[in-house]
Amino acid sequence: PDLSPDGSWLVYSLRSTDLPRGTYNRDLYRVPVVGGEPRRLTWTDDASESSPAWSPDGKFIAFVARRGEQEHAQIWLLPAQGGEARSLTEISTGISDPVWSPDGKRIAFASEVYPECGADDECNRKLDEQREEGPLAAHVADELLYRHWAFWYDGKVSHVLMVDVESGAVRDMTPGEREAPVFSAGGGHGFEFSPDGKELCYTRNPDPREKLAWSTNSDLWVVPVEPDEGGSTRAAVNITAKNPAWDGTPRYSPDGRYIAYRTQSIPGYESDLIRLALYDREKKSVRLLAAGFDNWVFDHAWLSGSDGLVFTAPFEGRTPLYSVALDGSPASKLAEHAYIDSFALSRDGKKAYVARRSVGQPGELWSLDLEGGAAPLRLTRHNLALEEEVDIRPAETIWVDGADGRQIQVFVVKPHGFDPSKRYPLILNVHGGPQGMWADSFRGDWQVYP
Repeated sequence: PDLSPDGSWLVYSLRSTDLPRGTYNRDLYRVPVVGGEPRRLTWTDDASESSPAWSPDGKFIAFVARRGEQEHAQIWLLPAQGGEARSLTEISTGISDPVWSPDGKRIAFASEVYPECGADDECNRKLDEQREEGPLAAHVADELLYRHWAFWYDGKVSHVLMVDVESGAVRDMTPGEREAPVFSAGGGHGFEFSPDGKELCYTRNPDPREKLAWSTNSDLWVVPVEPDEGGSTRAAVNITAKNPAWDGTPRYSPDGRYIAYRTQSIPGYESDLIRLALYDREKKSVRLLAAGFDNWVFDHAWLSGSDGLVFTAPFEGRTPLYSVALDGSPASKLAEHAYIDSFALSRDGKKAYVARRSVGQPGELWSLDLEGGAAPLRLTRHNLALEEEVDIRPAETIWVDGADGRQIQVFVVKPHGFDPSKRYPLILNVHGGPQGMWADSFRGDWQVYP
């Protein structure tokens, strides 16, 4: 969910699945933060709309979609008060993760480009055509990594490009042969504008090329948004070069003094503890926040007063919201509501609007009172018909004694139409770890096994 600048609306992308056809489609909706009927904003059945983001003045909603004759996803701008969306970009390399500049004049986004081309779309298009139409039907690799999961690199890398909202001109903010932003399985943007709009922070791996195959390094780099006199992007500065392990997901404080980010300390170890760090832009120094916190830090967001942050973390199968101040005090739990995938904070920091699910309930949007005075408020009911029709089974928690006196947490999901007077066979599903947990989150297989 993305919160409107006036704090009254949430915009989000809803995925509907057509199981007989094996397809799905995403559309945009908005809902009042106080509750009410969601309003559908897009109606195209042949294209999916995702990554909605309010403009700083609240007049537009940017989103990503591939519509009509477009071969790749582009940035579209939808008037918030109603009207037809218009395509802002038409580039052959596609779009992901649009981020508005604070003044609303620019949008930064990630795109897979050829390093020698950068933002030159004619160059990228020409190389793509040569690859597709040429006589060679093979993947040629002369370095690692040549493939990531189900995707071939084939000479392209991720760069942060920036489009001028008025003119449509596009510029490469992270030129070079390296991926920038760095791929991150943890989600979240790998780049962000400073509050004054003068600087962009992004991630890049500085390790020598021969180490990239096994390197997990990623550093934060900052670059001026304005180009030099020749119109080229200025040189970037590595601000976390002292850490040889992973740094990522930068978030500027509202007052511009700090950059909060997530960090690891052991090079080459993907499962290392992810902690919350603070970069002081004035002192050019780094320190850890909630240093004694012994679980991974997931997504994080600043409080409006720049005096603390709110973050999610995995804890005993759930992902509670925690708060941490900048004074070195330990983190404290604010709210817990099964599995929170993502959240947006109200301007006063008193509420969190979360995308939440549990083993016994599909994903919906909820409003959580972070001061503890009110029960969670359900904002959407997109899956209500399913919940009323199907005996969706919840998870119960038990603890059993393990080796060396350690306690092992176990989720028990009882069969559909459970009869406590009967005996049932048991399927024991053992988690392999170590980068995730069995969680109190809606999963199809946890309903199929019972």
